[in-house]
Amino acid sequence: MQPYGCIKWWNMAATDDRDLDAVFRALADPTRRAILDGLAERDEQPLFEICVRLVEGHGMSLTRQAISKHLAVLEDADLVGVRWEGRTKLHSGRLSAHLPRLVGWLSKHKREGGVGCGSS
Repeated sequence: MQPYGCIKWWNMAATDDRDLDAVFRALADPTRRAILDGLAERDEQPLFEICVRLVEGHGMSLTRQAISKHLAVLEDADLVGVRWEGRTKLHSGRLSAHLPRLVGWLSKHKREGGVGCGSS
């Protein structure tokens, strides 16, 4: 028997918010945020173009394999969608699909007059 139903509530919340956790985890990395910025400027980019934009626009020097791994994290969090055109995989940003949930979660923690503990 669980006291006050705490474990049951926690398990339900954890199950419902797994995708939100994945979104926050994906957004926590500056390289992935830079990739999303580039996809917001121009949709449907192949890996090569994303690599070039990261080097030229952000001064990042990452291997294609590293960028591919970052894209996989973004895809797993449903922040990037893909479409195949022949043998080319085109990537598109999907951050706007998650904005209502992100804003909703963040707004639950807003306090008048300040943010965080001890604010008055």
